[in-house]
Amino acid sequence: MKVVFLCGSLEPGHDGVGDYTRRLAGELKRQGKQIFMIAINERNLTGLYVQGEQESEGTAIPVLRISGRINYRKRLQVAKQWIDAVDPDWLSLQYVPFSFHPKGAHIFLGRFLRRLGRHRRWHIMFHELWTGMDKESSKKHYWLGKIHRLLIKSLINTLNPAVIHTHTHVYLEKIAGLGYKANYLPLFSNIPFFEQESTSNPDDININRENKLLFVLFGGIHRNAPVAQLASDLVRYEKSNKTRVLLIIIGRNGPMQKQWTSIWALNGLELVLMGEQSPMMISKILHSASIGISTTPIQLAEKSGSVAAMREHQLPVLCVSRTWKARGIKNPEPPESIVEYKSGKLEECLAKAFKGKYAFNKITEVSHSLSDALTSCR
Repeated sequence: MKVVFLCGSLEPGHDGVGDYTRRLAGELKRQGKQIFMIAINERNLTGLYVQGEQESEGTAIPVLRISGRINYRKRLQVAKQWIDAVDPDWLSLQYVPFSFHPKGAHIFLGRFLRRLGRHRRWHIMFHELWTGMDKESSKKHYWLGKIHRLLIKSLINTLNPAVIHTHTHVYLEKIAGLGYKANYLPLFSNIPFFEQESTSNPDDININRENKLLFVLFGGIHRNAPVAQLASDLVRYEKSNKTRVLLIIIGRNGPMQKQWTSIWALNGLELVLMGEQSPMMISKILHSASIGISTTPIQLAEKSGSVAAMREHQLPVLCVSRTWKARGIKNPEPPESIVEYKSGKLEECLAKAFKGKYAFNKITEVSHSLSDALTSCR
């Protein structure tokens, strides 16, 4: 089987879906599949396009990356020539609306992709759907989401994909509401699990972990998380349990990082900012932590790469997020080992989290599920 994965961007470490796709592609190639990747909207590429290879855990994957600064006609010409030379059995679109347009309003995407993959079989993996699907969203996001919804429906009609996947049960219901059947393909961690013995590094940052409850916050931080309430609860926790709390923040966190660091400092809590780190270092920190913090709403925790990484490293996860309830559907039960933080009930939440089961999705199992779905579709 020969598959071309198609993304907006494949810049390593700067695009979560691109990183996910690279790991998946590498695993499928190790299983004997012929795998290729293409990005059609690179925003940080200096030239018009670049062709070469990217590596995932020792496996090299052929890649074409095309700048988003050139017009669609030129992008189509370059991409189609490359894809026709590869001649894949499947084109797999890894879909996020904002990967293809700054506001997700990719009006010409369906037509572009149809011309790119004419007479070829399409698979779509929906990593994101539309904005404003929650009851708490602003009017702006609600109406922008209406546009996203129409464009997604048009995209599906245009490409007529033989297989559709997504990785949250909320999204499964939303796609069904559009009139299409999607299958569940769970998310795996973007951070490989390194055994602790293999993660020793002379450049390790020295952190005193003795007699401390060590929290780790990894990746993008969402807005409106109740961080002030959490900090107040942790101050009380330190006093009542005669212990110290340490928060390690890793990665590219976005503008909300300043809010977390300032609130932590105001409450006299200990914090270490580590910035971007190698996968091996991130794995080492996850190994040594007591519990992870996620700011993704718990109903969407299934789509969080950082949550997947924490669970694979046997970490319970405390969800510290804004209120989020989907319109028109009943929100599913939260995944095991993830507990929603409630203000004033921190100790109860922690006790529940530490008793949870640490179920996670292995990349080998997920890749086999995808391969079986494509292979069985004739």
